[in-house]
Parts: sequence; C-alpha cells; structure tokens
Amino acid sequence: MEKLGIRSERLQLEWISAAEGLRFSGIMKEMESLRRTVSKEEIQETVEILKTRLPRSIRFGTKRIEVKTIWELTFFKQSELDSGNKIQEE
Repeated sequence: MEKLGIRSERLQLEWISAAEGLRFSGIMKEMESLRRTVSKEEIQETVEILKTRLPRSIRFGTKRIEVKTIWELTFFKQSELDSGNKIQEE
C-alpha cells in the first residue's frame, strides 16, 4: 500500500476468536480512531490511485483472473506467499 501512496495502517487484518471480546473491543476502538483521521480528500485520492494503478487482471498459475478491487489483489498476493505460485500482473 505504501508503494501506491496509501497509508499502510489503513489496511489491517486481525485474527480474533469469539472468546476475545475485550481484544476485539480494543481493536475496534483503535480502528475507529484511525477511521476518523481519514479525510474525504484522502478517500478520493485513494480511489483515484486504485483506479489508475490496480492491474486489470493477473495470471495465477495457469488461470487468468480479472481483478476488480484491491481486496482481490491482496487475497491473491497472500495466496502467492502461501502456495509458492507466482502471480503476474497484466
């Protein structure tokens, strides 16, 4: 995300079990504090960055996959790390 010019802390992944209610509450409070720091201008800038820099499709193994969102690209990048299969942006 930083390479694209987007603050990296805006994308977070936390694994929380159902038994960790206090931890969940704390993380949600932190996320809400962060959300409040994101201006409308920053959101619009992020949308423009993603529109222009997000690849239209990737090759994952032998499959060509259309990429519509940053979340899809992030999923396949993580899959690349997990599986050892390289992806190619097109």
